[in-house]
Amino acid sequence: MSAGGFINVSVVVAHNDIKRLNAQAQRRASRAVRRAGFAIDRFSRPHTPVDTGDLRNRRELTISNGGLSAELRWLMPYAIYQHEGTRRGVKPKKFAVKGAERARPVFEADMAKVYGEGI
Repeated sequence: MSAGGFINVSVVVAHNDIKRLNAQAQRRASRAVRRAGFAIDRFSRPHTPVDTGDLRNRRELTISNGGLSAELRWLMPYAIYQHEGTRRGVKPKKFAVKGAERARPVFEADMAKVYGEGI
C-alpha cells in the first residue's frame, strides 16, 4: 500500500476471463474502473486531514492496463503517517481505506452489470 511514505490505492480488474468479454463489455469494465478511481478520490477527500491542504490537494489518479487498472496516489511523503498513525500520538485517519470502502459497492454493481451483459 505504501512506498516511500506515499499512499497508493489501486483498483484492478484481474480476471482470467476478461478477454472473453465482448468489446462493449470491456469498455464498460474500463469505465467501471475509471469511475471507481474517481469515486475513491471523491469519498476519501472528506477524511483526508488538512493543515496546509497539501495532503488533500497533492494526489494523482493513474489509469492503465487498457483502462482495467486505476491507482490513486497521495504524493506527500508524510501521507503514510497520517493514514496509519504513529507511536508518537498521530491517530490513524485511514482516509484511503474509507474512500475505497465507500466506493466498493458502486464498483461491484458496475462490474456485475458488465459480467451479466458481456459474456
